Amino acid sequence: MRNEPMRRNELPETCFSILPSSGQLIIIRCGERGYYPSEWDTGKREENREIASSHNARRGITDIQEAAMLAGSMFGWNTPGANPQWYLDNARYVNSNIVQGHIKDPIMSVYYPVSSFLLRYEIMGKQHFYLPISFIFTVTSGNRLKRPKKSSKRVTGSK
Repeated sequence: MRNEPMRRNELPETCFSILPSSGQLIIIRCGERGYYPSEWDTGKREENREIASSHNARRGITDIQEAAMLAGSMFGWNTPGANPQWYLDNARYVNSNIVQGHIKDPIMSVYYPVSSFLLRYEIMGKQHFYLPISFIFTVTSGNRLKRPKKSSKRVTGSK
């Protein structure tokens, strides 16, 4: 079991998914061809999709990582589709909006003021929202960066 959080372009050891053809609930193991049938299969595509999505979300596995795991198990782990970064690299920019307000940090329960652009991308047919990297830098280092205090001493040339 991993102790540190997984990065969005890494693959988990296992994840749930559904077979595209039948909707059967399956378990995929990273690096292995094929899949394992799940005992929790309901026989109904929609219910199986909900089971897979909820269990993956609880483990911090994104839709992109699940898609990469499914592609790797079906087409080989050296194909572009088996790399989560491929989906992010091929995202389609939709638009951006100016936003003002506060964003809640999901881990520390802290609210950060925001006045920036909210970028919208389409990845695997779903809308995803991102803040520009410059905003992230401002939030993470903004409180630590301080102007140097003005010195009361006047520095002059040599005596």
